[in-house]
Amino acid sequence: MRILVAAATNLAFSVLAPLMAQDAYFPEDRDRVEVPLELVDFGLYGTQLFVTVDIGGEKGRFQLDTGANLAIDQAFAERLGLERTTALLGIGVTQPDLPYTFRVPLLRLGSVELENYLAIALDLESFDDGAEGLIGLDLLSFAVVEIDAPGRRLVLHEPDTFEPPEGGEPIRLLPALYGVECRTTRRQRWIIDTGNSSAVLLHGPFVRRHDLAANRDAFLQQTMFGVFGEHEVLVGQLAELRLGGLQLRGFPVDLTDPNATGGGAGSALHAGNLGMTLFASLVMLIDGPRRTMRLRAPDGADTIVYRDAMGLALGGDDAVAVLDVAAGSPAHGQGIAAGDVLVAIDGRRVRDHSRAAQQLRAADQVRLTLRPGDAGDELEVTLRRRAWLTTVELPVDQPR
Repeated sequence: MRILVAAATNLAFSVLAPLMAQDAYFPEDRDRVEVPLELVDFGLYGTQLFVTVDIGGEKGRFQLDTGANLAIDQAFAERLGLERTTALLGIGVTQPDLPYTFRVPLLRLGSVELENYLAIALDLESFDDGAEGLIGLDLLSFAVVEIDAPGRRLVLHEPDTFEPPEGGEPIRLLPALYGVECRTTRRQRWIIDTGNSSAVLLHGPFVRRHDLAANRDAFLQQTMFGVFGEHEVLVGQLAELRLGGLQLRGFPVDLTDPNATGGGAGSALHAGNLGMTLFASLVMLIDGPRRTMRLRAPDGADTIVYRDAMGLALGGDDAVAVLDVAAGSPAHGQGIAAGDVLVAIDGRRVRDHSRAAQQLRAADQVRLTLRPGDAGDELEVTLRRRAWLTTVELPVDQPR
């Protein structure tokens, strides 16, 4: 089995090249720019966010990734005729790599302009999410970034005129090599990584230090993959995570190899990465210049309980296909197999895998109509929600 963790999971980059005169500009008459967000829900394989950028008059679909600097697909950059330049050091969850870069003279995100930026060269051709690049940390360096996943919008605020909202508990952000870092009320350090399409990724040293993977057979075992290769993880669910004033329960957690030494998963400074599936139901306000973050639920709730997609991973364009069925989940053992086409939910036809995944998350009982991949007769299956993942208790840690 595989769990899709973004096109470029947990990427972060340390610049080895000479510093460039990078600039970003808001329109003269505006201190707030709103950009549409595309939310893609794969069910079991997590959630991703995308924005449309303009480079040299050509539109590109970029993943919103606060765990990465600007990066661009090699084929897309060459089609644009971008200048290839100095190499940077890229560090991913699985292994380090040494890609080269492209110089981007002008990139537009809505009416905000980024001038003279370096973009890491990536090969995204093998990934089926259709991304031409990544954008994230660059935004946090010059703007207050509001990521409203439920409302499907990204809002960039000019920091000099921005007034922080009243109410809510601000979370202090700390500078970190691998991205934006925060502390939970349990005193652990985490990387805020919207490019990680899962919910929580625990790094190897943290898993080893607290012996969280002592009973490996109790966990769902899957393969996580990104542009730097593959990585085996054990999948469970968190008993509780406190972040700011929010109490988060039942979110899926990936335990990486306790002996992992390479990439972000080998970091001993952080407990792990908090990813997009965790933030998909929240509004995030990240004030990079002031090093604070605020989180809120659209309905004002202070306790959020995760609901999975019954153990199904969904994808596809022309039809909604089953990509995977998790062992032990409500969908397991019901005659559903990878390659089946999901025709209808509760008698209503489905045409979009994101909408279908969200319908599954909302239901306590659901009737599925499927067409087997071998073109056999349609199958009807009723799934009922139940707990099925092993629960992981986070220990109380003091940050180093």
